[in-house]
Amino acid sequence: MGWALLGASVGASAFFFIKVRMLLDSSTGWYYSWFIGWSDALQAERERHMKNSINLETATWEATQAIYKLDKSFIGTEHYIGVGYFWHSAYKFYLRDASYSKRKRVHKKLLRAGLQVDGRSPAHAQIIADVLKLKVEE
Repeated sequence: MGWALLGASVGASAFFFIKVRMLLDSSTGWYYSWFIGWSDALQAERERHMKNSINLETATWEATQAIYKLDKSFIGTEHYIGVGYFWHSAYKFYLRDASYSKRKRVHKKLLRAGLQVDGRSPAHAQIIADVLKLKVEE
């Protein structure tokens, strides 16, 4: 389960990487996966993470509305996916343009702090500021 990353300069702005990743496969035991070339490694990792992604920009209007409705039902739970609006109107200028993952992190931190996700307080402002890495006015 270790990572080894070896690199050597091939030019002024290019690097050649050999990435060795040790994985546990349930049927064959330990095996090594070699990615040669940094672009190959990045592409392989990207493809691995993109398998279950949904691009909402390509979804139909009806599908987008169904996803918003579903996510609204998840507000206040650990199942929130970052699409629906949950915040107090005082924070709308900060959170409406935030990425889904940042919204999800804010939501999760508010829940773990025992705060109402649609509330307003200095604690809410601090959590939002910490996640978004900007100054949030209370």
